[in-house]
Amino acid sequence: MIAVPRLRLDRNDRRSLLTALPFVGPWIFGFLVFTVYPIYYSFTISFTRYAGLGEPTPIGFENYRHL
Repeated sequence: MIAVPRLRLDRNDRRSLLTALPFVGPWIFGFLVFTVYPIYYSFTISFTRYAGLGEPTPIGFENYRHL
C-alpha cells in the first residue's frame, strides 16, 4: 500500500486557496458541463438506438458490431 502524506495548510495557504476558488470555479464548472458531460453522454448513447427524437432504446454492443 502506498502511504499518502496528509496535506496540512497553514492560515495563509488556506486564505490563498479560498481566494483562488471563485476564479477557478467557473472554469471547473465549464469543463464539467462542456467537456466531461458530452463525452459521458456520447458514450452512453452509443449503446442505444436513437434517431434524435423520442426515447433511446438500449441495444447493447449492436452499434459496435455493425460498425
